[in-house]
Amino acid sequence: RATMPLQERMAEMQFRTRAGALRGKLPVHDADEVFDDVLVLGEGERQAHLLWAPSETDDAISVWMPHQRILYGGPAVLDNIPNIGTPLRTLRDTLRWADTLDRLAALRPRLVIREFGPHIEGEDEVQKILGGTARALRWLHAEVIRLLNEGLGEREMLARLEYPPELFDQPWMTPT
Repeated sequence: RATMPLQERMAEMQFRTRAGALRGKLPVHDADEVFDDVLVLGEGERQAHLLWAPSETDDAISVWMPHQRILYGGPAVLDNIPNIGTPLRTLRDTLRWADTLDRLAALRPRLVIREFGPHIEGEDEVQKILGGTARALRWLHAEVIRLLNEGLGEREMLARLEYPPELFDQPWMTPT
């Protein structure tokens, strides 16, 4: 609430709308129920687990349907390379995002519904994509730390980064 004008302007820039177009139009709701890690709703075969899934945002949630082995990945599971840093927005915790992907993969879903992009079908494909993205995020984090410790600045790092093809030359890691 304290930064709502900033949030509105950032959304206008992101979605290429004129300045002031979103003033007062982004809803803010107070939570009437909160949880730390998992909130279980329902019972039996219709049970759903709301999972804290920090990734693109700290408050991201995934939904796990254990009886059907269906996972809605939320913003943690994208169809492109995760955007771990963007100007004027909250920095994403790269290692925590990778940990989230590993936790979601450990559920062994057969179907993953992405927030954006096509569904991921088949347990092997889910493991390949979630695990591959987590490994790529960990590599990127380690490489940036290594280059920072060499004293490189942002532009120098970008020029020196050589993305391993086995991690980044994947259909689900395409930049957008």
